[in-house]
Amino acid sequence: MASNLTQTLSFGVHEGAAFNDATTLGGFPNTQGIKSIKQIRLMAGWLIDGMEVTYQMNDGSTKADNHLGTGKPNVTINFNDDEVLVCVTGKTTLPGYYQNKPYLCYLKFVIVNTASGNIRVEGPFGNGAGDAKYTGKTFSVAGPILAFAGQSISGNEPANALTLSFLKSEQLALGKGLQ
Repeated sequence: MASNLTQTLSFGVHEGAAFNDATTLGGFPNTQGIKSIKQIRLMAGWLIDGMEVTYQMNDGSTKADNHLGTGKPNVTINFNDDEVLVCVTGKTTLPGYYQNKPYLCYLKFVIVNTASGNIRVEGPFGNGAGDAKYTGKTFSVAGPILAFAGQSISGNEPANALTLSFLKSEQLALGKGLQ
């Protein structure tokens, strides 16, 4: 994909150990070794507790970064070679719970196939997905999204929690049929 990345604001409680997959795995800002996302594994229940992302690297190998804390994934999203994550929507804060802190509690992923133009939606995952009583703050990030950054909590109450920021490419690699 591209080496020009833009990082979004973070969504979540802003606590815990910081991570940036584009830097750790991809070598950003000196280079960008990440080609695309191959798989996202989430632990999603009351909150979005954690995630593990596997990336396709430019050299053909794959690398994964684990931000699951003590959690075990209960959601797996696989990406075909021609698919790109183009949007993530989500929600923070479950009013009346967890001291009303802005914990990440809902995610939905929009994926486009750059060869066919087909779009698929994965999710919603987490709590409050379609329930009007969960009136937390919503967000939407348009991509293409190449990597994730943020913070991960593992410990007390809640046992695990995730804050996410998105690293977006400034260009979308199109399949031959769409150029």
